[in-house]
Amino acid sequence: MDEWLQMSTTSYDDLITSHDDLTTSHDDLTTSHDDLITSHDDLTTSHDDLTTSHDDLTTLHDDLTTSHDDLTTSHDDFTTSHDNLTSSHDDLTTSYDDLITSHDDLITSHDDLTTSHDDLTTSHDDLTTSHDDLTTSHDDLTTSHDDLTTLHDDFTTSHDNLTSSHDDLTTSHDDLTTSHDDLTTSHDNLTTSQPHHIT
Repeated sequence: MDEWLQMSTTSYDDLITSHDDLTTSHDDLTTSHDDLITSHDDLTTSHDDLTTSHDDLTTLHDDLTTSHDDLTTSHDDFTTSHDNLTSSHDDLTTSYDDLITSHDDLITSHDDLTTSHDDLTTSHDDLTTSHDDLTTSHDDLTTSHDDLTTLHDDFTTSHDNLTSSHDDLTTSHDDLTTSHDDLTTSHDNLTTSQPHHIT
């Protein structure tokens, strides 16, 4: 009997110890369960956050894809514009070279024209000098012509006077001739009418 009680007491103590251990384990499990619940809630929140982030990233990816497509289109447009600008630059370079050539030609033409202008200026000066000389000669000739005109007028007057004198002399000569003829006739008549003397 005592042995049984002792064994029972020992078993009871073991049960108590086991109960306490189980209680402790239960408490630990309860705590672990609560921790797991909290972790699950945290994980659920994190999952929701990750889902939201994933959705945001998906939207961002779509936006980035659209932006990439837009940038690709813009790049293509810029490439086309660059090609056009390069072509325009080449055309402008050619035009510039042509303008430089034209400018050089114009400089040469200007130099030639300047030389021609100088030659023409020299010729003009020579012509002006010749014109002045001709003007002086013309003035001298005009003076000589005026002098000759005066002389001609004087000669004309003298000629008219001489002509008048000649006419007067001719008249006088005619008169003298007539008188001479008359005298000759008279003399002849007198000679005929005188008697002849025989010697």
